[in-house]
Amino acid sequence: SPFIPNIDASSEGLGDTLVGVTRQWNFNNKSFLFIAANVSLPTGSYKEKDSKGAYISYQGQLGSGTYDFAPYLMYRGRVNNWDYMTRIQGRIHTGRNDLNYRLGDEVMTVLSGGYWFSKYAALTAGFYYKNWREVEGAENILEYNNKVRSAARHSSASHNGSSPHNSHSTQPAHGSSGTSPLPHSPGSAPQGPPPGVFSSLQSLNNEDIFAASGARWSAQVGLKTGIYLGPIFRGLVEVGVPVYNEQIGPLTGLDAQWYLVTTLQSSF
Repeated sequence: SPFIPNIDASSEGLGDTLVGVTRQWNFNNKSFLFIAANVSLPTGSYKEKDSKGAYISYQGQLGSGTYDFAPYLMYRGRVNNWDYMTRIQGRIHTGRNDLNYRLGDEVMTVLSGGYWFSKYAALTAGFYYKNWREVEGAENILEYNNKVRSAARHSSASHNGSSPHNSHSTQPAHGSSGTSPLPHSPGSAPQGPPPGVFSSLQSLNNEDIFAASGARWSAQVGLKTGIYLGPIFRGLVEVGVPVYNEQIGPLTGLDAQWYLVTTLQSSF
């Protein structure tokens, strides 16, 4: 996409682990209310790096590095061949990880419905809205990555026989060595711009747009099918495409893409 230049990195592995308790209310077997209180445990890596040694974008990290509270409320029901669902969920991050940043809190609302035109297939339509806050401490990761890139440019200039003083690289501040990509210790004061500068992330080189606050909403249509897997198991597969997609904040311009959702349900 044109709004994200020069990103070439990947990550894989275990993400954060969600544990909690859920309470369910059954209303005449026609509608159900679920309330969950979950805690996200920091089991996923948040220190993934690209081939040059810089930390990859927050969206590419496997975990947050913090203990997070993730409440959840859902109401769903069915009337004849129609089903419906509404859900609201959030994620509240606590403290900062040992890289001295904290991901922004999130809230998402989902509305959906479907018409079962046969026993195993339904047409679906839905809408969701998601809002997230900026990353606190993003200047610490940006400072580290800028030092890594500066060291790489100096190394490349030396290898090519040119003087680093004639290059256009950014020199590290406060008299630090241009060949040392080590960050300041997580507990020390950041040497980058003052807090608040990164709320928009519009005027800095090498900024990570995923550190800024923003919102996204989308309407989609799809096809859902149920698969009988035995007396207590049932699988659901849904595929669809957004018919309307919009963002505010630095992510404006994100292309709409089709989606695939798989679910395994059980009853006892």
